[in-house]
Amino acid sequence: MDRCATVFLALSLAWNSPSILHAGIPVPTYGTYFGGTGDYNVAVAVATGPSGEVVVAGYTSSQTLPGTGNAYQPIKAIGFAGSMNVFISKFDPSGTRLLWTTFLGGANADMPTSVAVDSGGSIYVVGTAGSPNF
Repeated sequence: MDRCATVFLALSLAWNSPSILHAGIPVPTYGTYFGGTGDYNVAVAVATGPSGEVVVAGYTSSQTLPGTGNAYQPIKAIGFAGSMNVFISKFDPSGTRLLWTTFLGGANADMPTSVAVDSGGSIYVVGTAGSPNF
């Protein structure tokens, strides 16, 4: 059975007006879809970098989620059917351009739980690794 084919990323990065600020209701500044076809694509954490870029960490079992050639691990590891790898994607501040995507993982299930970006732009991801060849 096909699972969710995309990750919906909706970000509330700005307050629209003082009246909304007082109401405590954030207004999304943009949304986008990102993912592969016919498999699990799950975003679990998001962080912003020092220049406003958006970093998303999640996991996927899709072989078609778009990695980029300049990535640490540009393609998902192939393992058992439905194996999941971590993906980390970086978007420009407007959310309109994917800067890069990398995978982390091996033949089994590897999943992130949190992501952070420090003031120098370094990205930190924590999670679980179930792959002996991670």
